[in-house]
Amino acid sequence: MLRILRALYCCRRLPDCNTDQLGNVTTGTETTPCRTKRLRIPPIILKNLYTHNDLVELLEEHCTFTFTIKPLQNHGKIMLTTPEDYRSLTSALTEQKLEYHTFSLIMVKAKRFVIRGLPANASCGHITCDLSELGLPVKNITQIALPTDKNKKFPQFIVTMSASQDGKPADLSVVTRL
Repeated sequence: MLRILRALYCCRRLPDCNTDQLGNVTTGTETTPCRTKRLRIPPIILKNLYTHNDLVELLEEHCTFTFTIKPLQNHGKIMLTTPEDYRSLTSALTEQKLEYHTFSLIMVKAKRFVIRGLPANASCGHITCDLSELGLPVKNITQIALPTDKNKKFPQFIVTMSASQDGKPADLSVVTRL
């Protein structure tokens, strides 16, 4: 009985609504928290802990939304809420030559997928041309080979797509056949 209730709870749909940058759902005039997946912004970790006032001034200069600073042992952790703040702060830290560490945004990372079912003697150049004609930003195509015998090729190709400039992922539904 408990499994059925969990399945029903998980299958419940949200009403048609719009989401803003912070992940809140707006329906009509009210704003309610969203249960959908939110965009996670990676933290920025400053290597050497600078004075708190200088750091707050830098953040207020480059961030439009809220931010959180957590002091750690000999470095500080900065949490931001929007990708725009993340980009502007990382570029400002790079310009000022401050030492920091962070991860890439999900929308900036290159996407990979596997194409199966093509003949083993298919050319990577032809596949690149076909995907480019469909409007996909192809960076690299590699055919999978056996680790023991590099001459033995499988009919599987790994496609690496370059990151989109506008921050939106490429629509792979346009690929119906090659």
